[in-house]
Amino acid sequence: MDTEKEALAFLPLRIAETVRQTVRKTGRPIDEIRLRAEREVKLTSQNESIPCGIVSSAEDVGETVKRLTGGSLYSYAEEIKTGVITTPSGIRAGVCGQATVTDGRITAVRAITSVNIRIPHRVPHAADGLYEAVKKYGSVLVFSPPGKGKTTALGELLPLLSGGNEQKNVAVIDTRRELSAFSEGADCADFFVGYTRTDGIRAAVTSMAPDYIICDEISSESDADAILYAVSCGVNVVCSVHSDSAEKIKNHPSIGRLIKRKVFGALYRTDLSGGECYPADGS
Repeated sequence: MDTEKEALAFLPLRIAETVRQTVRKTGRPIDEIRLRAEREVKLTSQNESIPCGIVSSAEDVGETVKRLTGGSLYSYAEEIKTGVITTPSGIRAGVCGQATVTDGRITAVRAITSVNIRIPHRVPHAADGLYEAVKKYGSVLVFSPPGKGKTTALGELLPLLSGGNEQKNVAVIDTRRELSAFSEGADCADFFVGYTRTDGIRAAVTSMAPDYIICDEISSESDADAILYAVSCGVNVVCSVHSDSAEKIKNHPSIGRLIKRKVFGALYRTDLSGGECYPADGS
């Protein structure tokens, strides 16, 4: 697949070739490539960890980060501080290492020791259940633990909601440049790429008159305030949050108040094998 080929191009040649051989043996699409300094390279496919039989050095990790940033670590400094590098095509790499902290805030991350390259895949029908929930309830909060298909479901929702027979105006707040990978068929979607969720939501309401706003991984008070603003303006919001249960979301310090204010008509839990809808009023 094109995204897999691009992901392999970020790796040092000896590791890339070993990964290719491992992929051929498994015969399955890969979801993640994990490099850790002086540890064995691992792949993830369908939630299974697959060893590659090759150890990545600190130099290999550094070379991979250099390639992910196009040779310009400085231009990606802000992203690296958040633990994520996102390429223009939507491939996202988690990074971690030694943080420099000034006045209680991370000002830089040096000596990166781990890289997790996540490879986006189109998954037909991954948003079928979510699409039905959105049509019935309007605003929907999508949830699941990390790696359980939230971003994929939101991405696959785009062509269903803004293309085909629907043709709804959808503003996509693509903070980490992942949802843009699902733009094919999303004829009436407008992408706010690289905006913070807060700024993107407010700008979308002001400038693009959307029927729906879609964004990924909300978490903060400012995110919640922006969503309240959008809903008060008559815009439906479909967004996601990390959680493994609806009850825990209700106790979230920021997102819980959105539930109490009945902002969402339903909560929708994603899973790699499907999804489940929970009406927000508990009925």
